[in-house]
Amino acid sequence: MDAEAWEAFLRMRRKLKKPIDDPSEPQLSKRAQQKHVARWAEIKAAGHDANECIWTACSERWLMFYPPKDAPIERLASSQADETKRMLDERFRDAAPMPESVRQHLRMVRSC
Repeated sequence: MDAEAWEAFLRMRRKLKKPIDDPSEPQLSKRAQQKHVARWAEIKAAGHDANECIWTACSERWLMFYPPKDAPIERLASSQADETKRMLDERFRDAAPMPESVRQHLRMVRSC
């Protein structure tokens, strides 16, 4: 995940008074960030430029990022999906555990 894009997204959410990094509610913030990271991984696994989707969300002031409607989905090679999973696992190693429903969804996406 592009750190600059992620920080821009967090700043945009703060400006809209819809932060997902609120220090007064750390548990809620962790879950919200995990939800967004899972969405990023899903978009990336579908073959889209997930970082570009973050930038689009910033420019359109969306509260979540979405894959482009007009771009075809390209399947990733298994090694690329594994590399993405390793990167996400390393980055969020100390975060609260991911909900089982999200894990199941990611498994489904990876098996396609």
